[in-house]
Amino acid sequence: MTLKQLKNESIKQLSAAGNPNPGCDFSLILKETADIDETQIITEPDKEVSEDICTKIQSVLNRYSQGEPLAYILGKTEFMGLPFICTPPCLIPRPDTERVVEYAIKYITPDSSVLDLCCGSGCIGISIKKLTGCKNVTLSDVADYALNLSNKNSRLNNVEVKLIQSNLFHDINEKYDVIVSNPPYISAEEMKHLDNSVLEYESEIALCGGDDGLYFYRRIIEEAHNYLNDNGLLVFEIGYNQADSVRKLIDECPTLEYFETFRDYGGNYRGISARKI
Repeated sequence: MTLKQLKNESIKQLSAAGNPNPGCDFSLILKETADIDETQIITEPDKEVSEDICTKIQSVLNRYSQGEPLAYILGKTEFMGLPFICTPPCLIPRPDTERVVEYAIKYITPDSSVLDLCCGSGCIGISIKKLTGCKNVTLSDVADYALNLSNKNSRLNNVEVKLIQSNLFHDINEKYDVIVSNPPYISAEEMKHLDNSVLEYESEIALCGGDDGLYFYRRIIEEAHNYLNDNGLLVFEIGYNQADSVRKLIDECPTLEYFETFRDYGGNYRGISARKI
């Protein structure tokens, strides 16, 4: 089979499985399984591909067609242009969360101290450390598997971060200039309608934010002032329909004041911030 034939057949299978970016994902699969890049696909379309490579790629396509996320199959993904190891049940870093990082780093200086609360894979805190070089970044999560993965990803990206196992602020003993959090925010009702590829592979405790999806926002907003320096900034990722609800929680908090709401590149609300009063 030639590269061109392999590409056409693979894209057909990816599309049939509902993949929204089959061309890009085929290039990624080919690179990760056979170390063949996009340039070779373009310049050598008639190059013969070995049976072994075809078999490996078909195995990936079969697993993907059965609902397994591609990032878990390949064991890695890209976030903010950086490589991140992906293993279940930690959530896969998603492009929408890049907007949260892009927003936060506007307010981070080389002297800033930053807490990534509910860090999961560590993609937010590690990206902030890598892109800003700020002096102190702490990653915290309740799950030991999340901290283990964050540790691997910090080494992969050659950054030094502090790791703390904590149920929200319970074991946090420092104050920070910026706290960034992508907490579980899917409501119990919405959980029932998630795609099987999410429900079967990604951790429920990293997804579900209680009956109304706001449980973790309430808890973090109530306590954040104790862990923020004067005029410190709290930045949340939020669901597309949660801007008003989280804004109300901030407005009701006597120790924080609403700062900004921002959108993702799809035009949906993706984040909200507050300042310590």
